[in-house]
Amino acid sequence: MLFLADLYLGRAAIDKATQSQYEALGARFVTQCPNWGAGYSSNFLYEAEKLDPQGPIGELARLGMLANPCLLKGDKPWADLLLTQTRELLQKYPESKWAHVYHFALGRAEEVKLAYSYTGADDIDASGPVTPAQAPGFRSGAIEQFRLFLKQDPDGADAHFAWQEAWRLLAGLPPTRASFGCGCE
Repeated sequence: MLFLADLYLGRAAIDKATQSQYEALGARFVTQCPNWGAGYSSNFLYEAEKLDPQGPIGELARLGMLANPCLLKGDKPWADLLLTQTRELLQKYPESKWAHVYHFALGRAEEVKLAYSYTGADDIDASGPVTPAQAPGFRSGAIEQFRLFLKQDPDGADAHFAWQEAWRLLAGLPPTRASFGCGCE
């Protein structure tokens, strides 16, 4: 139930009166950016993971965090956390029915890192500097992850994007720009 409550609260428009009702049920709201007001903290997602760390609900909770890398906890930039934690999940659950999602997330994270190797890349602080010498590794990593994703889910919702990106990268082109950040931009 916590996982489902998190899905709802993460997408619902919640006014002040309704917010206090959800707070009475245990939901926490935080103000991260002054101009945005309070938002749901995703605490139910973290609680679901804690209650079932080795089971299917814990895995779904971690998948929810991968979908919103700003929820990942750690002291690294979000793109590095996404790479590290997705690799850990894939290693922990290699036969998971969600393995294709892990491969897609890894492909996107490798692409983000590759994008930061190009001059003029915005939001470089979100990922840390990437040297030109590191770029080929991120390029080949993204291609491989998209290939694995497409092998497992060739007709899925993200298949078209994965094909497009794999071909861009194989052609030596920069990845499609990802407009994303975890700050108050």
